[in-house]
Amino acid sequence: SEAHVSQIVAQQLSAGTDISPEDQKTVARLANGSVRRALQLAKGGGLKVHEHMIGLLESLPRLNGAKAHEVADWLSGRDRQDEFRFFKQLLSEWLNMFVRFNATGEGAALPEREQLLCQRLSTSIDLEPWLEVWEKTLQSFEQAETLNLDKRQMLLTVFYQLETAAKQSVQSQ
Repeated sequence: SEAHVSQIVAQQLSAGTDISPEDQKTVARLANGSVRRALQLAKGGGLKVHEHMIGLLESLPRLNGAKAHEVADWLSGRDRQDEFRFFKQLLSEWLNMFVRFNATGEGAALPEREQLLCQRLSTSIDLEPWLEVWEKTLQSFEQAETLNLDKRQMLLTVFYQLETAAKQSVQSQ
């Protein structure tokens, strides 16, 4: 359970790593039951990646271009492979959760901030733009890795595809 993972994370982290009880819960939720992943997220900057991702998503349907460029620059740095990998996983999982939230209303277990974000972006029953951006995002991440494409440009493309999906949802109201 998330509570169990959170407890183990608190026990395993060194005294020098300050992580709040709220952050422990967030890491446990993002880890999907995996203590190993929770520890990687807690120690490897996963919380910062999550915060950047949610902050960017909260600007939708009108993407904050300056923030998008800032996040893309940060994630595409040579020393940011772990953060980039976390971002790929977290964004893919968020899109999965968002589509499920729209299709079923499932989301009571989400943290308040993410639940509010989902509710605000769920302005339409038309899931097609979101399914399309989810599929394109997964393809973009795979192609960037396989073909060694420019991560920064790929991330910006993904961000603007998210903006397009959000705008299409608003227009189809």
